[in-house]
Amino acid sequence: MNRRQAATLILAAWVAALGWLALRQTSHATGTAAAHWPVPPGSAFQAIHLGKRQVGIATLTVDTLPKGLRVVELTTIDLPALASGVVRRSTHRVEALYSRRLTLLSWQSDLLTEHGRESSGGTVSGDTLMTAIQAAVGQPPETLQVRLPGPVVLPGAVTLAAAAQGIPRRGALYDLRLFDPFELVVRSVRYTAAQESVFTVIDSAEFNPTIRRWEIAHADTIRAWRLDGVESGLPVSRWTDAAGLPVRVLHPLGATLQRSAFEIVNTNFRARPAPVWDSASAMPAYRPGGEDARPEVYRWVALGLAPPERLPTVLPALDGGFQRRSADTLYPSVPADTIPPVMPTGGNSPLLEADSLVQALAAWLSATPPGTRARGLETRLRRMVRLREGPGVSPARLVLRRGTGTEAERALTVVAIAREAGLPARRVWGVTWQAGAWRVRPWAELWEDGWTPVDVGAGARSGDRVRLGIGADARYLDLAIRAGRLRLEFGRGP
Repeated sequence: MNRRQAATLILAAWVAALGWLALRQTSHATGTAAAHWPVPPGSAFQAIHLGKRQVGIATLTVDTLPKGLRVVELTTIDLPALASGVVRRSTHRVEALYSRRLTLLSWQSDLLTEHGRESSGGTVSGDTLMTAIQAAVGQPPETLQVRLPGPVVLPGAVTLAAAAQGIPRRGALYDLRLFDPFELVVRSVRYTAAQESVFTVIDSAEFNPTIRRWEIAHADTIRAWRLDGVESGLPVSRWTDAAGLPVRVLHPLGATLQRSAFEIVNTNFRARPAPVWDSASAMPAYRPGGEDARPEVYRWVALGLAPPERLPTVLPALDGGFQRRSADTLYPSVPADTIPPVMPTGGNSPLLEADSLVQALAAWLSATPPGTRARGLETRLRRMVRLREGPGVSPARLVLRRGTGTEAERALTVVAIAREAGLPARRVWGVTWQAGAWRVRPWAELWEDGWTPVDVGAGARSGDRVRLGIGADARYLDLAIRAGRLRLEFGRGP
């Protein structure tokens, strides 16, 4: 073979290789098994800070699998100890599987607290039906059917869903359907790309044997975009990079989550002693209380709260009903709402589905004179449903049949009965003044010419409580993040 023939063979092989590469790229674009992913694999480690101290860790990991995109969220946080010298640490893990279009296919949630383990999971069939299973220690597993309006994502995938649509541009709107695995309900939420900035992020660490701690080895700058939205009736800002991994999260009444290297976020945190929590009466306590008091004015100072001029005019969690807001001050007030809220009156969650007992109580509530319904329902459920400790949230109909329920289950039962009676009702959480301290707890609210509290366990006087959030977030793990930096001062009003 002469040099001319050899050159011809090499050129032919090169052309064939180019053709094969072009064919492979074409198969990628047409959606074959090698189709591209909506977001790349990666991981982000965030330290949960309350003030200057770290009290927890949050991890988000994205992996590509042959059957879909796996997203794992892991949150661990230390809570104020119930007894001296006893570490109180809670962990929440959520593993979700998404399709290549970033729509939820299945999920598994595990919440570990001092009360035990609470597990739940679900599988989506055809984007419109979810089969969910809940299981808690000491409780039989429950299978529930959830109707979906279309493709959904879990709240932890908000930044991934935004990044899947391309590089965020200022002013871009993201309308998402978020599935709440605690309430088993779908909510339509809008996020706005409000700002672009550059962050310096620690991406590697080295061990210092002298102090036996990991220290910064290298930091890098990354571009990030701020997504503003309203969650649980409060504004939340999420900074995300181009891959959809969180860089920083700002809760207006709670913590700051800041990305850093794994060793600094995780290893250093686990080697430190438990954080010392502020025990002053102005700090919310994360346990039930006893005797009541009646302070007359509440002033809340949230260290992470945006300046009042940057807040929305109305914050659903803080405004309306028995309290009104003026800048950073909350005042007990006579409900001034006149227009009932537009909300579903039937059970939009399988936890709220009615049976004959729920229907009977709903008929009784409808026949009760307006103005006395909240107190009447509160008194009746206090006799029918005894308080139980432990994890898990069962459907309202099972709570009534068993005759026992947690604080969250009692609030859920109030909502189920009221909505079956055609009355607007919702679950909320906040703090109540008990035994000389602010106690974090859930309760329900019923519409009676304004939102009226219904607290089966503590008694629902509107003058000794502050609503801080809407929804089923009355879990100590979540409350510590959201309300951990909250301080309240109270005194006589003007």
